[in-house]
Order: sequence, then structure tokens, then C-alpha cells
Amino acid sequence: MPVRDTFPYTARWDSVGLSCAHCVHFQGPEEWPDTARSSRCALHNLALAVQLRPSGFLDGEWFCRDFKDGGRAHAPAVQHLHEIHGTLQAGVLYRLYCSDGNLGEYRFDELRQEAR
Repeated sequence: MPVRDTFPYTARWDSVGLSCAHCVHFQGPEEWPDTARSSRCALHNLALAVQLRPSGFLDGEWFCRDFKDGGRAHAPAVQHLHEIHGTLQAGVLYRLYCSDGNLGEYRFDELRQEAR
């Protein structure tokens, strides 16, 4: 079932300020862009290339229900994530900025299949 995107877009440049790159479980390149496409989630052992533009820079903001702030996420976004945590599914990577008003949903299993 789709989850409505109700996050406050109040961070820098009208963004949410929530991204896997802000999570303590994120493992990324030493410097951007990530041209080697090495970004991954250490908690879920999941490649995060789906989040990258062809240039190697992040394409939007992404998170999962297990997001844990490493100190760089926008506080209102983290608070909102805690408030909606019960509506989020395990094993799903969510994307903000979808045109239909819902969060984009990418299942870990499908992402793992694509990475092979």
C-alpha cells in the first residue's frame, strides 16, 4: 500500500533533509561523485546505486524505516520519520519527490536482483 509523502520540505533548497547518506549505516565513496557506484547500506548489505545519477551524484533523497541519523539529517525530517515509522515497511527503500504525492518504494529483494 502506498505511503503518502507528508514530510516537511523545510530544509535547505526546499528539500526534506533526509538521505541514506546521512544515516550511520551508509558506506559511500571517500569523495563525491561516486563514479565507482560503491554506495551501500551496511545494515542491509544493499548496494545503493539506484540512488545515483549517471554522473555519480545522488538523485533525490532516500531512506528506509531503519534510518538512524548520523548527525547530518534535518531535525524536522527525523522527527517526522519517527512519527510515521509504523506505516513504513521493512525491506523497502523509500524515495522522496515522487510526482504522485506518495513515497517511491523500491523493494530490497528487487534491488538485489538488479545488482546481479
